Amino acid sequence: MAAEPHATLVAEVGTATTKLTLVDLVDDMFRLIARVETSSTTAAPLADATHAILALARSLEEITGRRLCQDGRGLMPPDLHGNGVGTLVVTTSAAGSLPLVITALAAEQSARAARSAASGTYTDIEHIFALDEVATGGEHRLGEEVEALARAAPGAVLVAGGLEGGAVAPILRLAHLLALLARRWPTAPRVVYAGNSLAAERVQQVLAGVAQVDIVENVRPAAETNRLEPTRSALQALYTEMCLPSLPGYGRLKAWGASHVGTVADDQAVAIRFVAERFGRNVLALDVGSAHSAGHVAADGHFSQVVLNRAGIGQGATLLGETLGMDAIARWLPFEIGESEVGNRLLNRAIRPAPPPTTPEELLLEFALIRCAAMLTMSALREARGEMQFDLVIAGGALTRAPRPGLAALALLDTLAVEEHTHRRFAVDLYLDSLGLIAAGGALAHVQADAAADLIEQDALNNGPLATVVAPDGVIEPGSAVLDVELTRSGGKTKRASVSGGEILRLALPRGQRGTLRIRPAPGISIGDNAAGAEVLSDEAAIVGSALGIIIDARPRPLRLPQDAADRRTMLTRWLEA
Repeated sequence: MAAEPHATLVAEVGTATTKLTLVDLVDDMFRLIARVETSSTTAAPLADATHAILALARSLEEITGRRLCQDGRGLMPPDLHGNGVGTLVVTTSAAGSLPLVITALAAEQSARAARSAASGTYTDIEHIFALDEVATGGEHRLGEEVEALARAAPGAVLVAGGLEGGAVAPILRLAHLLALLARRWPTAPRVVYAGNSLAAERVQQVLAGVAQVDIVENVRPAAETNRLEPTRSALQALYTEMCLPSLPGYGRLKAWGASHVGTVADDQAVAIRFVAERFGRNVLALDVGSAHSAGHVAADGHFSQVVLNRAGIGQGATLLGETLGMDAIARWLPFEIGESEVGNRLLNRAIRPAPPPTTPEELLLEFALIRCAAMLTMSALREARGEMQFDLVIAGGALTRAPRPGLAALALLDTLAVEEHTHRRFAVDLYLDSLGLIAAGGALAHVQADAAADLIEQDALNNGPLATVVAPDGVIEPGSAVLDVELTRSGGKTKRASVSGGEILRLALPRGQRGTLRIRPAPGISIGDNAAGAEVLSDEAAIVGSALGIIIDARPRPLRLPQDAADRRTMLTRWLEA
């Protein structure tokens, strides 16, 4: 006999913010009852995630009128009066990163594939040792590289290299080097071997007694083939084993009876895969957080995931600035500012990551950081996956804090436009995970799959439509005619407009309404995978209303900002006004 369904609390613990969501059965369907958030308590002096969770549970008690806490812990199981919850699940991005060293035979082959695989979870790559680069640098370079490895303190080492069936001697040289280094490191690291399988047993013998070795499939078995997923899975398992228990308050959460404690990125992955399969969509998800950023693509039957440790807008802001350079961030600001001032502001954000922007300049700086972090995430996805096609974009994290939906939409448009077209669809739907339910739904799926499906479909997606975007393709010159567009609302009037190169046009179609879109592109301009110059007509009433309606982005791709600072600021201001 199946257990009677009960209410569930889902806690999302971030480095800056903790969110608590109450889900319960309403008219035979699991729905969001209430959601609250506060600053996280994972840092000193409290250094315990449960303080924030208890405070939020008390807030939910006031909102719902039901008791959720007792004796300083969650009330589980529920009593006969409807108080308490049946399950507590936790998803977090605040358990730190797994320090990782990559050793490989070839910098542009096995090392690159290993780095892509390592980007699938919360890793901090301390050093990459590529034997081919070291060999060309002579003994001096070898000494420098070995010393750099000796100074590292990795929790894990990823060993890659050697095509399947190839020579084993070079990979054994790496293994002997690791055996020597492992004796110098303070703690013996876990080793993931993802190289030529012919050498696997001998590598294990070389490292016996100094390191535990997990053997997975070759990450680059052939010259043009990467096989990333087995290595990603092994590193994710190591992270769960070695890092998740270091979440401040982890022990108390388990003592409370938490049914699931996982990572935000992995739980988001569960939800994104569900959306792709449930609705037959090719989905891109971008989540920019305080310390990390994550990207997911579920398209054409394949899934890819990246987590960037140096791409946050709060605690990770200074690392993001160091990675890109302060000038790269300042280029996205429509006001004059020096690089040193940008650096100072990023340092302030890293020290105090939680407070929201209080001035227009702070808000614009935050969204400049969001663009840069999202672009880095897209670049990592591109390296891990190659060609990407998507027709649905779901944005979470800091993007959902935009005071106006147009600001979030513009940041997404800029992110998607910095490369050549990454989709060949008629239009792309933008959604905001405005209630932060994607990770919550994925976490919930581990214990109540039906509840997770209801939460994602009925609350996450129904509350998130931002815009439907059409981005014409072709040689687009600023000011030149690009297309004519007609939007006919169901049972209503038709609105017509002409769009020139460099423009962003918005046609309102409020939520709850539907419309039909007709586009007549200029010669040489194509829409999606249609022929250049071919008229495109959507199915009748196929366009669904949203916060911003239809956006035509006729800016040339890849997007390039003017070199002249004054021209660049003028252009950025014009886009903001659009």
